Amino acid sequence: MTKIPREIREVKDKVVVITGGTSGIGLSIAKLMLKNGAKYVALFELDHKNSRIVFDELHKQYHDRIGFYPCDVTKTDLISDNFDKVMESHKTIDILINNAGIAGENEPELLVDVNLKALVVASYKIIDRIGKQNGGKGGVIVNMASIAGIASGISPVYCATKHGVVGFTRTLQLSYGVTGVRVLAICPSFTNTPIIKMGVVNDLEYLKQEGIDTVPADVYLQSPDSVAKAIIDAIKTEDGDASVWVVTRDEPAFPFAEKVDLKSLW
Repeated sequence: MTKIPREIREVKDKVVVITGGTSGIGLSIAKLMLKNGAKYVALFELDHKNSRIVFDELHKQYHDRIGFYPCDVTKTDLISDNFDKVMESHKTIDILINNAGIAGENEPELLVDVNLKALVVASYKIIDRIGKQNGGKGGVIVNMASIAGIASGISPVYCATKHGVVGFTRTLQLSYGVTGVRVLAICPSFTNTPIIKMGVVNDLEYLKQEGIDTVPADVYLQSPDSVAKAIIDAIKTEDGDASVWVVTRDEPAFPFAEKVDLKSLW
């Protein structure tokens, strides 16, 4: 078992970046990180009225421990610029939460760009900045996946992006010995967020006919706070081989270990 050192597993006094951090799971993560003693939380978020209102409320409570950085995660230059701003003001970034995500099969290119491409780009950019291979001290990346990343049955492109997140996470974690950057994926089941509240997640009639475009009416919706807690718990575990975690029905998160070593198939 690869053991993660204590300094990597701590949240207290850490500098945290969260993409999509002013609603749903991202907002719960931001609040819980601050309650657990994070030194600074940077929110990379689209600049609109609602996000500013949420940030202003957080700022009233946490003052200079939280910052707002306008960011469209599909614009790689904005990701780079915002990382550099945080590094300049706080000297480091310890934890990156790649949380920004959307649903909607009618715009497959955008779905891939936000849910997968932006996450991949941000991960590589942060490793360039904090990885031990470049003289950094390492850190943690948490990628927001979904149970749709380990199963199937609803929204084909959404499932594909989340499967991609899981595969990317598992493989990138293999470089931990070189980079010192731990990489985790969190796979929540249905969670009470704005995306879920929309119900219908695409506009493709043939998918509607098969019933794979909607959230089941009787599904259990867990709290986004449970997902935030799962992230803290996953970061704190010392088992470096447990890179993919599932959280469902407001129960404690557990590692999802089903994977095949490619070498066994050669």
